Amino acid sequence: MLNAKAFANAAAVVGAGLFVVCRLLVGVMPQSMFNVAQSWMHSVALQPSMMSGYGTSSGWLTGIVAMVVVVWLVAYAFASLYNSWAK
Repeated sequence: MLNAKAFANAAAVVGAGLFVVCRLLVGVMPQSMFNVAQSWMHSVALQPSMMSGYGTSSGWLTGIVAMVVVVWLVAYAFASLYNSWAK
């Protein structure tokens, strides 16, 4: 059995770390990361101007908070479902 809260906390910390790494990579090699994002979002036409808020502190804060919340909720749901089905 998984402790759903501990699992979600661990996943959220890993997600925050991945977010920071991704943001740093965008700062170092923006065109390459733009190409990766474009390839991941099939049929969505990204524009370089969409990254205009990238470097702002509010952009970083909004992004990392959203990442942590979404990852925590998904991981908690995953662990809860796993626990209920593992019985």
